[in-house]
This record gives sequence, structure tokens and C-alpha cells, in this order.
Amino acid sequence: MVIFSIVNGAQREIIGVAVAFIVLPCVAVALRVYGRHLKGVPFDPSDYLIFCGLAALTVSRGVVHCGVGHHLAEIVREHGMGPVQQLMKNLVGIQILWAVGNSCVKLSLLSFYCRIFPFPNFILVAKATAGFILLWATAVILGGFLLCQPFAYTWDQTIPGGHCGNQVLSYQITGALNLVTDLMVLAMPMRHLWKLEMRPSQKIPLMCAFAVGLFVCVATIVRLVSLSILDFTDLTSNIPAAMIWGTIEPALGVTLSCIPFMKPVFPFTRSTSRYYAQSSRTTNDQPMPFRKKGFQHPYDPYPLETFVSTAAGGGGEETGRDPSPTRSVGNDSDQQDLVPGSRKERAKGLSIVVQRDFEMS
Repeated sequence: MVIFSIVNGAQREIIGVAVAFIVLPCVAVALRVYGRHLKGVPFDPSDYLIFCGLAALTVSRGVVHCGVGHHLAEIVREHGMGPVQQLMKNLVGIQILWAVGNSCVKLSLLSFYCRIFPFPNFILVAKATAGFILLWATAVILGGFLLCQPFAYTWDQTIPGGHCGNQVLSYQITGALNLVTDLMVLAMPMRHLWKLEMRPSQKIPLMCAFAVGLFVCVATIVRLVSLSILDFTDLTSNIPAAMIWGTIEPALGVTLSCIPFMKPVFPFTRSTSRYYAQSSRTTNDQPMPFRKKGFQHPYDPYPLETFVSTAAGGGGEETGRDPSPTRSVGNDSDQQDLVPGSRKERAKGLSIVVQRDFEMS
């Protein structure tokens, strides 16, 4: 096996990006898991899908063993076709893992959305979107195996009678469909977020928090452009940009999808500090609702699911939840009554109106 020296900037860039964008999603997933632990909430399908997406990320070995960054003619002249054939084999695996990683991230987000927007129409659209994503991933994987016939012709162009389809066109089509699915997933929650009973100054930052996935769309577009100008006659020299953005895109997806789950790890933001300050001034010596026996999460008294599910009332999409202001519908163990006392007392008219102000830090 040939070992190539790291002698040019393209090689260093690939290695640096690969290392950075493996460490970043690993840290993000670790913080997500720790946040789940702090809240005492078990893993759900969105977590397992993110774990699969993280596992699909790979650090490319092409720079060291395949001569990426060097000119193809130079590699063939000094080392023969062995390194080039190894690169073509690696690209098939990278393409499959790229499709698996991206699809797992999007399916994880859809699972998360269905939990906080439990409306029949929304869930139906989410299932249809998930089906389209699975079909796209299947097409990418099959394309990796079927584009060249026989399959070994992918890396060994000396096989008699072998042929390949238009590889650049294949990359363009799958990349464009990937961008479409990115935008579909990003757009899904926006209508429901806009219907929240919050001031625009608070609502718009919340929508922006859900729209951070636009950074992934930018990476997808740049990767698509870099694939569109690939020249297979000197593949090892002009593929570094595509490899770099192919690493950044799924890594950003994993990292950004973990951000909503990091709040328990970093609880003392401006919004929570403001909540504590207001509560201490208005409750006098009365116990806080989240200080009731059994409530273990003072950093998140009103999770996102609460105000999303109650703000969509008027839309006719509720799923039978009790709209009474005396109940907070949260996530798993976060469900607590806001007013202590028996149901009989509440039936006599005892209620409480909670005004919730949120700030994006």
C-alpha cells in the first residue's frame, strides 16, 4: 500500500476539515445525551437516528493512501493505477455513507417535529416527507452499485465490455434532490411556529433557531457546485473541494440537530434567569410550581412542547388534549399540573393564567 506524503495545501485542508468535523458532531451528540440524562428522559427514535447519522460520518483515508491532491498522471507514472483504483472504491463507500448519514439526520428531525407538533395533518406530511427521503437514499445507494456495469468497472476501467453512465450528472441529480429534502424539512415547522401566541420580537428569533439548518443547505449547494465541475481525467487533483464539503454537510446536520437538546446542559441563559427573577418577585413565599414533589427539572419549567401545543388552538388540529390552563403538557416526565389541589377544587373554578415570556439568547 502506497503512503503519500502531505506536501500541499489541499491535502492539509482535507485532513484538517475531516478531524474538526468529526470532533464537532461527537461533542454535540455527547451534550445531547448528557442533556437527556439531566432531564431523566429516555432516548426516543430521534436520538437513535442521530446515533446512526454520527456513525455514518467517516474520516477519508484518500489523502494518505490514494494520492488525493496530487495530479493523476503523476500518481500513475510513479505508483501505477493501484492508488487510483483504491480511491474509486473509497468513493463508492463514501457515497453510501453520505446518503445514510444525511437521511438519518433528516428522519431524526422529523421524529422530533412530530413529538412537538402532534397534529394529524402535520404528522401525515412528515410521514410523506420521510418516505421521499428513504426513496432518495435508496436511489443514491443503488446508483453507487449500478452506475457502472459490471460493478468492478467502477474502479477498473480495463475490463472488456464495461461501461459507466454519466457520473457527474448522477451526482448533480442526487445532490439537487438532497437540497430539496433539506428545504422540505426546514419549512415544515414554520407555519406552526408563526401561529404561536408570542410577540413577533420573540417569535422571529425562535423561528430563526429552527432555521439554523440553512447552514446545511449552504454546504449542500457548495458541494453540488464542486461535484458539477469534477474532471475525471484528473480526479485526484480536483476532488478535494467535493470531499471537504461532503464531510462538512452531514457533520453540520448532526451538530445543528442536537442544539435543541443542549438546553439542560446550559440552563442559565438570559431567558431562564429572567424567569427566576420575575418568579421570585411575584410568588412571595409561595412555592414555585416546579418545586412540587417529583418535579426534577427546574431549568425547563415550560418546555417547547407546552406552548406549541397550546398555541395552535383555533387551527382545528388539536388531538384531544385538555386545553385547560391548569395543565402543562410537556415532554415525558415534564408533565405537571400548574395548580396544586384536587380536581374537585379546580372544577369549582380555581385556575391560573401563566404568562410566559421567552428570549432567544
